[in-house]
Amino acid sequence: MRPPVADIGEHDALIVRTDHTDGHEPGWRALCAALGADVHLVDDPAWADAAPAEAVAAARATADGGPNVLFLADRTALTGPGHPLLAVTTLLPEDCAEPAWYAQEIEHGSEFRALAAAVEEINANLSIGSLGFEEFAAEARRDPQGCYRPAAG
Repeated sequence: MRPPVADIGEHDALIVRTDHTDGHEPGWRALCAALGADVHLVDDPAWADAAPAEAVAAARATADGGPNVLFLADRTALTGPGHPLLAVTTLLPEDCAEPAWYAQEIEHGSEFRALAAAVEEINANLSIGSLGFEEFAAEARRDPQGCYRPAAG
């Protein structure tokens, strides 16, 4: 059993470190430096090799039901250029009154890669409902490396 995820700020992006391999500490520090200010970091070896579903369950168990998306800092995120985190929707079928709505939300998958520099953009847009998870996932699918990149601007 993984430890609970607690004290997430209302608009904080949830980052769960799942790679605690020896030698990856510099990658973790670099990833943290690339993130915006409004993040909640879970850096606990008890989360090593956690599956996305485990992190979703822990996030949803928070008092407010958790964030709309969470980001996993796995081996790829700690070692890849730009630190491509695994973005995972926390939406489940039972959250939707209409099955078609859930199908639309995960039309392009329930997870995608996103550069650390894009976390704040993704989290903010999902928090206020200006864009849906499927829009970010679709953009990541169009990228040659399969990764969502921050909007130019």
